[in-house]
Amino acid sequence: MRLRALTQLARKRQLDYGRGAEIWGMVDAQATARITDVQFAGTLIGHELCVYPTNIVVELQGQQVIRVARESQPGSCWDKLIIAREQQHAAINGAAMTEAAAAIRDRLATVSQSAVDRSFAAMREELTQEISLVADQQLAATLDQGKVRHAAIEGRRPVYDVVHGCLR
Repeated sequence: MRLRALTQLARKRQLDYGRGAEIWGMVDAQATARITDVQFAGTLIGHELCVYPTNIVVELQGQQVIRVARESQPGSCWDKLIIAREQQHAAINGAAMTEAAAAIRDRLATVSQSAVDRSFAAMREELTQEISLVADQQLAATLDQGKVRHAAIEGRRPVYDVVHGCLR
């Protein structure tokens, strides 16, 4: 991908962290949460039915592609430092996925529903939707928190840092 196209793509995705400079490298990352299995149980307490999940399987999937502008001269010091920086971003994304898994597990531990005059099937369906929503929201929130870490890597002078690293 050419420098101009990469810069435009990063800005479109709001990945320039306010620098306004050309973007020589970026990590194109995608993450999804998918509920693959939920098993429920119900308990009747007086006239109230309480439905709760006994087993929830949430599959988190992440894919990352490091993109570097073609103009970076493959194999050069400049190119290696750009790739190293993008690998730091990929590591942040990987850590965020691990954090998201733990946070989703914690939030789902309290999911239950109780009601009078409602069917087990209806409550199970609502809980399944709630579980999916919780997983999606927590994944998005955790990845959002990673933006601060990404910005810290970039600093105020990313191009200077890369050039300075090659001139040592």
